[in-house]
Amino acid sequence: MAKFTSLTILISCFLILATIAGSSYAESTQQSPSGGGAGENRASKVRTKLSAAARKKKVGGVVRAKVEPVVTTLAPTTTAEDNPSELSVPTTVGSAESITVEGGDHTTNTLPEVTTTTRAPKVVKKVSRNNNSPTQPGSIPQACGECFQEDCNIIKDTNCPNGLVLDQCSCCFVCGALEGNRCFNASLNLPYNPDVGICGGHLDCLLRSDLDPTEPREALCECRDKRIVCGNDHQTYLSECKLREAAHTKVGLLVASWSPCVSAPVITTPVENATVTIGEDVSLSCEVRSYPASVLHWEFVAEGSSSPIPLVLPGDDSGIVIVVRGGPEQIMTTSWIQIIAVNPKRQGTYYCVAKNTEGTTQTSAQVQVYKSVDDD
Repeated sequence: MAKFTSLTILISCFLILATIAGSSYAESTQQSPSGGGAGENRASKVRTKLSAAARKKKVGGVVRAKVEPVVTTLAPTTTAEDNPSELSVPTTVGSAESITVEGGDHTTNTLPEVTTTTRAPKVVKKVSRNNNSPTQPGSIPQACGECFQEDCNIIKDTNCPNGLVLDQCSCCFVCGALEGNRCFNASLNLPYNPDVGICGGHLDCLLRSDLDPTEPREALCECRDKRIVCGNDHQTYLSECKLREAAHTKVGLLVASWSPCVSAPVITTPVENATVTIGEDVSLSCEVRSYPASVLHWEFVAEGSSSPIPLVLPGDDSGIVIVVRGGPEQIMTTSWIQIIAVNPKRQGTYYCVAKNTEGTTQTSAQVQVYKSVDDD
C-alpha cells in the first residue's frame, strides 16, 4: 500500500510539471507569433499590459487604462518603377486614447484601424502651349506655365519641312525653324518671343556677327555642314539642309555626291536695259551659276550695224572697263562692264556670255543714248 501511494505521488508531480511546462510554451508562442509584423507585436504587448492593469486596478467592475498610439506602416502597393507619378503608400494606424474593460477578470481590447493613402506629388514641367514658340535646352522663359501635354496641338511631321522639335518650354512639339530663320539662343537672355523658333535637325542657332552695335542682338539657324551637295535629282543644293527642305516635297530626294552637280552655266541675274545721257557713265552686270566655274566675257552689237559678228569687249577700247569675280555665292560668277563717257556710238545691244565644259549661255540688254536737254 505504501508503495502504491508513493507511485501515485510521483505520477501527480510529473503531471503538474508537464502542465506548467505546457502553459509556459503556449504563453511564449502567443507573445511571439511567427507570421506577425511589428505592429502586431506592439499590439500584443499593449493587450498584455492592459490585462495586468485590469487585475491590479478595478473600480466598480470597470477598468480604465491609458494606451499609447500604435502605428503600423505597410509596404507600398505600387512601386516607383510601375508609375513614378502615382506612387501610393497605404498606411494603417491603430490608436486608442482609452479602453474600457467590463467585468471582473474579463478584458476587452479594441484597436480601431484607419487606412490612408499618400500620393507622391505630380511632376510638373514649365512649358508653353503655343505652337509658334519652339525651344532651346538650357533656359526656360518665365512666360512658360505648367506643362499639360494633353493641351498641346497635334502637329504632323509631314507638315514640317525640317521636322518636329520641342518648344521653348520643352513641352509641346512644333515645326523646326528653317535655315536662315530667327531662333532662340539662351545666351541672349532676351524676353520670351513666340515668333522666335527652335532650329530643326542639322541646324545650329548662332549669333549674328554682321549687326551694328546699335541694333538688337539676334541669332539665326545655320547649317552645321555648309558643303554644297548634289541631289539624286541632278540639282545642286547650297547645303545638306537645303536638300532636306526640298525633300519634304520631293519624295525620295537624297544626296548623290558631296559636291556640286556638273552643269552648264545658268543665268541667275540677267543684264538689265539702261538709258543714259550722252557724256554719262553706265554700268551693266550679270550673275551665272555653273560647275565647273564659267568664263564670262562681254560682246557688243552696235545699233544699225550690218555686221552679224559681235564685237568682243573690251578689245583696245580704253573707255570700257570689265571686272569678273567669283560669287556672291558658291559656284557663282559675277561680271560688270562700265562704259565711260557714253556717246551715240555706244548705243546697241550688250551680251553677257558664260561658257564652261558643259555648255554656253548668254543674256542681253539694250543701251539707249539720248542728248541732254541742255544741249538743245
